[in-house]
Amino acid sequence: MRAAIECAGFSPGEADQLRRAMATFKHTGGVSKFGQKLIAGMVANGYEPEFAEKTSKQLEGLGSYGFPESHAASFALIAYASAWLKCWLVPACGSFETPHRHLPRSDAVARWQMA
Repeated sequence: MRAAIECAGFSPGEADQLRRAMATFKHTGGVSKFGQKLIAGMVANGYEPEFAEKTSKQLEGLGSYGFPESHAASFALIAYASAWLKCWLVPACGSFETPHRHLPRSDAVARWQMA
């Protein structure tokens, strides 16, 4: 967003629309509609046309892969932390509803790992 504002003269609202388009690129292809405005704004601010086009292509690429995948990494961390809590904390205190909560800790861990 900052690059669009500083380099291409986007307003904060337009930059936010670009961010939203990047988040949903696989579904709507919305990043490409900002390409010409981004290139024209960068050229008007003194950037070479080739550099502006390359930057636009890189933003499209980031929107199609990098932006959604970066959120997948955050989700993976949350899933790992939840699994760790389920494995180690639940058998110890029984605060979550599980069918193994009345088993000794080692039995509960073994059954959870088999599931």
